[in-house]
Amino acid sequence: MAENDSQTEAATPIRLTKAQSDGDGVISREVATFATLAAAVLVFVGIIPALIGKLTESLTELLAHAGQVNSSAEMIALISPDIDVIAEIIIATGLCISGASIAATLLQTGFRLNKKAIGLHFDRLNPISGLSDILSLRHTVISSQSILKIICIGSAVYFIINKHIDMLFNQIALPVNSIPATIVNALVTILVAGALTQGLIAAVDFLWSKRQFATRTQMSQGEIKDEQKEIDGDPAIKAKLKILRALQAKRNLKAAMARAAVVVTNPTHYAVALEYHAGQTQAPRVVAKGADHMAAKIREMARELRIPIVPNPPLARALFTLDEDTEIAQEHYRAVAEVIAYIWKLAERRPDLHV
Repeated sequence: MAENDSQTEAATPIRLTKAQSDGDGVISREVATFATLAAAVLVFVGIIPALIGKLTESLTELLAHAGQVNSSAEMIALISPDIDVIAEIIIATGLCISGASIAATLLQTGFRLNKKAIGLHFDRLNPISGLSDILSLRHTVISSQSILKIICIGSAVYFIINKHIDMLFNQIALPVNSIPATIVNALVTILVAGALTQGLIAAVDFLWSKRQFATRTQMSQGEIKDEQKEIDGDPAIKAKLKILRALQAKRNLKAAMARAAVVVTNPTHYAVALEYHAGQTQAPRVVAKGADHMAAKIREMARELRIPIVPNPPLARALFTLDEDTEIAQEHYRAVAEVIAYIWKLAERRPDLHV
């Protein structure tokens, strides 16, 4: 492979934007997992204690009247408050961790949605391609990461449980209304340990995902040059367009000069072509003008078309300030009239002039 074709250069902003719009970017699933665990900790610290108080009251009421239940209807009525509180705990926890996971993913993608991922993809149902994905190096790396994550989080949780196991067994001898709070405190401790461990894993995985994204989007020098050509335009096409514009400008100038009756010059820096037809136009009109190189073209074309060229520096400079295809100002009438009278007299002696 040629040196220019090896993808060793960092991606340009355009390539990065295109990759992100196609759904590719720095996305770490471990960051989303960390967000869910962190949200669960916040729920258990901020919301659950109030619900646990209600659950404790319901359980106390249930145990106090457990021996007085004579029918299934009475049992349902007795346990329904506990079910309601448990449902509130589950809903609150589910909403918070779901929102945290979605927010973490959107923040990583810059709030861009991968439209290509939406819809049916029947190629994913192919067992052969599915088997090849399972046996691929990428799947092996992901599986290894998952196993390592389970070991790390499991070790942290085991350490916390092992440290508090005696305290949990001692809770059996305490009153029933203290059991929910004790369980919640134990769960919070376990979740904090798991969240901290997951946070470390998420940081490492995010850096790894960032490196992988940078590697995936690397460009070759040839691709960078091609991209720059698309921005600036192909030099060959630009050269052709320049030639075409020059030809078009020349045709436009030639068409304008065909209407001219006289060219007033500086004599070298400015050239202004005037159109005037006695009895047809009210005042002379500027049909073409130019400075330096363009002035030289106007003089050259005037000689080709046998249009009189009259040197008059003050008048040429004054007429040059006017826009093309506009009539001259009143203050120039006298000077232009003298020029036109001169070329008419000149045309009487030289019938070949185009006046």
